[in-house]
Amino acid sequence: MNKTGMTLVFCMWLATGVVVADDAAPIYIPTEVKFDEKAAVRIAVRNECGLEIKLANWIKTYADRVHVPVKMALGETPPGGSRILDVRITQVMGAGGGAWSGSKSVQVVGELREGDKVISTFGGSRVSGGGAFSGFKGTCSILGRCVKALGKDIAYWLKDPVAGARLGDG
Repeated sequence: MNKTGMTLVFCMWLATGVVVADDAAPIYIPTEVKFDEKAAVRIAVRNECGLEIKLANWIKTYADRVHVPVKMALGETPPGGSRILDVRITQVMGAGGGAWSGSKSVQVVGELREGDKVISTFGGSRVSGGGAFSGFKGTCSILGRCVKALGKDIAYWLKDPVAGARLGDG
């Protein structure tokens, strides 16, 4: 592509309104969302579904899509004064038996902090019956749909972190 073509492409990209600041401070998120210490979660779900990693990955994936600068904290301590997202899974309703045992749900709470100061908080929940061909899906697959939707909800919330927000199905 010649210089004129590249300039045209760049101008078209700018016209879309999608401008991402390279120097925007990232929001640090964990590589693995933790279960709240009081979370009611079946042992099989904790051991087999990997919801903690899936939720963190979906938050990152959707944050990238909506141009929210998110960085996964890979065992590092974020610099002092950094923005940090703390998310916890507070409840998982997911009886074994896939769609045949009823709907599944995941509830979360979270807060966005800057250093020691809480900037904003949210609570969220997603419920799924499994969607299309649900009779062929297992419990972990259906719960995976819930955390995917929550990851998207949280990423959009990070774009405009309204205090006390209720995300997803409330």
